[in-house]
Amino acid sequence: YLDLMASEAPAASREARRWLEDLGRMRTTTAHLRRTIGDILDMTRVEDGRVKLSLRPVELGTLIKAAAAAYAPHAAARGVSLSAETQAAALFAQADPDRLGQVLDNLLGNALKFTPAGRTVSLLARASAGKAVIEVLDAGVGVPKDKRGRLFGKFQRLGPAVDGTEGTGLGLHLSRRLIEAQGGRLDYEPAPGGGSLFRVTLPKAERA
Repeated sequence: YLDLMASEAPAASREARRWLEDLGRMRTTTAHLRRTIGDILDMTRVEDGRVKLSLRPVELGTLIKAAAAAYAPHAAARGVSLSAETQAAALFAQADPDRLGQVLDNLLGNALKFTPAGRTVSLLARASAGKAVIEVLDAGVGVPKDKRGRLFGKFQRLGPAVDGTEGTGLGLHLSRRLIEAQGGRLDYEPAPGGGSLFRVTLPKAERA
């Protein structure tokens, strides 16, 4: 009986591993589908002027550090260094914290998706010309010149991700529209030495 159990154990172990791998793929697919549906619904609300915003002073140092902490395990698993820094002791933007967090989630997720192992992704909050600015800088593969002009269009993908995943092509379009709805701007420029720099500029606010 013990010999029979021992002979069946490797097969059972392989079956369990396959089951766990299938479950992992199902979870990834479900999360991707949920995000796609959410992006489409949000995009429709923004374009119809029905998006609900709760604008108030948001402390950017706390926000970017929370975003970095949320992505730290993913960055570590990918072998990418992740940092968050603020150049002001207390920098506030007039924004909706949930929607701004949604934009940061998209920008940071993209940065990690397109940055190879051994390189760096950084978040920086700073003040500039009376505005509050967040920059997401990566040392990734960058955006090809022929795609930069339509980078914020609907269903535009940045290119093949380092990890092989595919996005909806809605994230950057939706992010720009959400920032514009808060009275700000979302811009892109190629980073020195390669990679990408995405800059969120918002009205500066006084401490709440």
